[in-house]
Amino acid sequence: MAADAAGLLDALDVRAAHVLGASMGGMIAQALAIDHPGRTLSLASVMSTTGDPGLPAASAEAAAAAVRARAARTRAESIEATVDAARVYAGSRFPFDAESVRRRAAEALDRADRPEGRLRHVAAVRTASNRTAALGRVRVPTVVVHGTEDPLLPIECGRATAAAIPGARFVPVPGLGHELPDGVQQWLVELVVANATGGGRDPDCKWGTTPFSV
Repeated sequence: MAADAAGLLDALDVRAAHVLGASMGGMIAQALAIDHPGRTLSLASVMSTTGDPGLPAASAEAAAAAVRARAARTRAESIEATVDAARVYAGSRFPFDAESVRRRAAEALDRADRPEGRLRHVAAVRTASNRTAALGRVRVPTVVVHGTEDPLLPIECGRATAAAIPGARFVPVPGLGHELPDGVQQWLVELVVANATGGGRDPDCKWGTTPFSV
């Protein structure tokens, strides 16, 4: 999948890009930075991991929710299983918006409903190599963002990712789970831009009128 990303850059005639990946996307982004260093200008790894089998595993509840989501057979079952899993993955800091998750799940199925892809997703994660040593070769500005209440990839996974990459900055987000709720999205975009451009202080994140700071 990292090779596919590099191929897409070729097809678009883009020499190099600022790369952001979340969850398995973070693993792919790391692989792109490792295998195609000249194509990566900066790296943002969000709620992801190094692939080190010694890191803490998902909680039993989160693992069971993921299994139920993969086992869904009908469209309705898949949407509701996705909502149920997202509720388990959510942290305590932001309100859980079931309707938003349900809408995005429906849109994802309308875009491409490939049940076998869920199994391939899991297979890709489980069979990926341990990238810890290889991440030591990454030499681009890197920020690693991870929720302190992530039950699927515990925060130790993010901490290990940052420790493996020379000069990487680790940004733990208190109360965030394995999720990107509305309250954190704009802040994350601004943080990633700051990492990519070397600009200024961290942005404030706002949830309603309440400032969010890490």
